[in-house]
Parts: sequence; structure tokens; C-alpha cells
Amino acid sequence: MKVQMNQRRLVNFFVVAAGLVLLVMAAADAMQLVKAGAFNNQTEAYLDFWREQQKKQPDEFQLKPRNYDIALQGAEQALAALPDSPEQWVLKARVEDWGRQYGLLQSGDENDSESVQENPLLDTWHHAIALRPAWPYAWSDYAMARAQFSLIDAEFETALFRANQLGPWEERVLENSALLGMHYHDWLSQPLQATLQDSLQRLTERYPYKAVSIARRYGRADELCPWLSNPERVRECL
Repeated sequence: MKVQMNQRRLVNFFVVAAGLVLLVMAAADAMQLVKAGAFNNQTEAYLDFWREQQKKQPDEFQLKPRNYDIALQGAEQALAALPDSPEQWVLKARVEDWGRQYGLLQSGDENDSESVQENPLLDTWHHAIALRPAWPYAWSDYAMARAQFSLIDAEFETALFRANQLGPWEERVLENSALLGMHYHDWLSQPLQATLQDSLQRLTERYPYKAVSIARRYGRADELCPWLSNPERVRECL
């Protein structure tokens, strides 16, 4: 009888101990979430402010190095708290892209393709995609990032293919595909050209104003007319 009681007590002890361990782990995870959230709020505030100022003063706005450093440090500290979160990697990539736009991102020698391939922005996107390979937005934005460094290669094409496979009706995927497809049309393989042509038709049918606006930049608005049902839109594309 005593042996059975001792065994039950031992079992109860281990159950309680396991529960305490799980409770401590949950509390630690919660603290990491709170910590990351605080840094994210700071970083998002900077991104919102930069977008607003750039929209108001497109020619005069300049990104201050100190503000960029603070935003990047915030993104990195949040990432340190949640290293397996694809959202955190995407947030860091968004900050680094602002740095690229204003010459604050160390991205290697633009004349050295191997050096450019190793730049931090592309590395950040690699991590985001590896953690969430089914995200069409990540693939689309990664293709856009490679284009910014003139890396129109097999990896660029793969990113655009994946974006259109995973999110064929997603607005940002459609818009990025139209921009990249028209700008780099002659550099792309025929299968990708066909994929992007289908994407352009979807953009025209779903978001005609954006499609016409993009096509006009490249003198190709007339190509959209067969896909426009509204007579006023048809007149716009002529």
C-alpha cells in the first residue's frame, strides 16, 4: 500500500513539475512577444512616417541616417526575440529597402554580381521565404528586390513564377508583376512572359485604373483595351 502511495505521489510530482515547466516556457514566450511588439511599434512608426513624408515631399524628402539606424536596430532586436518569425524578417526587409533607396544599405559593389548577391536585403528575403514559402507577397517583393539590383536571372524568374502561382489575384502580386513584366519584358523567358501576360489581364479586369496607369508608362496602354469592359476605360487606354 505504501509503495503504491509513493508511486502516486511521484507521478503527481512529475505532473506538477511538467506543468510548471510549461508555465515558465509560456511566460518566457509571452515576454518575447511583448518585447518584439514594443520594437515593432517603434519600427512601424518610422516606416509610416517615412511613407507620409515621401508622399508629401517626393523630391525634398531625405532619410536621416540616425533614424534609419534606429528603425533597423528595432527590427533586429524584435528579430532577436522572435528569430523564427517570417513576419519579423519581412519587417526587417522593409526597413532595409528604405536604406537601399537612400544609399544607407551596404549592398556591395554594383559592378560585381557576386558582391551584390550577398547584400543584406536579399539575405533577409531569403530567410523570410524559407520560413514561409507559401507567401505570395514575399516572393513578389523578393523579385522586386532582385530587380532593384539588376539581378534579372533564374532566381528572379522563379520568384515571379511562385508569386503568381500562390497569389494569382493578390493586388500587390498583380501590380509588381505588371511593373516588372513591362520593364524587363525582353529579358524574360517566354514561359514567364506568358505568365505575366495572364497576370496583366487579371490586373486589368480587377484593377483597371492601376493597369492602365502602369501600361501608359511604357506606351502599352492600347494592349489593355480588349480586357476592359467599361467604355470610359477603353477610351483611356487608346
